[in-house]
Amino acid sequence: MSEQIQQKPEPGSMSNEQKRHRLETEAIPLMDLIYSVARRMVGDEARAEDLVQETYLRAFRSIEQYTPGTNIKAWLLTILRSAYIDSSRHQMARGGTHEQLPHDIQSPLERTDMAIDAQKFMSVLDVMVDDDIRKAMLAVPDVYREAFVMVVIAELAYKEAASVLGVQEGTVKSRVFRACQILKDKLWKYAVERRLGAGGEGGK
Repeated sequence: MSEQIQQKPEPGSMSNEQKRHRLETEAIPLMDLIYSVARRMVGDEARAEDLVQETYLRAFRSIEQYTPGTNIKAWLLTILRSAYIDSSRHQMARGGTHEQLPHDIQSPLERTDMAIDAQKFMSVLDVMVDDDIRKAMLAVPDVYREAFVMVVIAELAYKEAASVLGVQEGTVKSRVFRACQILKDKLWKYAVERRLGAGGEGGK
């Protein structure tokens, strides 16, 4: 990458073609991460792939709004969230299963002093069966799940996640904490069920 690309350009100093090249360089390597976030949000591989495709289409269509040097990961995740909400609304309009959209939920009283160790929680998920994680994630209300995936899966700072979600930083901490509580309860239940199932098979 040339020194010219590495430097933060002055506003209006780059053409749309230069912006497109810069966006490709920064955004394409993040595609796997965006897919991982989308899959945790919707629990379905095909729909997650559609959301990723829509996210990148919207990103490149909005090239004039793209400012080189901004947080590209947070920008893409903001677009992903918008695509997810639009997709859910469209699905509901066609008579599909109702989903709790982030703005539809009034959260209970939220504490702002809650924070979790994302790496420690991911180490727990790493040893769990993927299907159990998927089921547990879908059991978490959307308003908590989206905060969780932004912080734990996408590894955004709380302040960055707050910007993506359009809420206060303390609200993100509270929602992530609540999501972790629900996930731990669900995953513990699944782990116990699997152990009992394995014990039952062994006794035959």
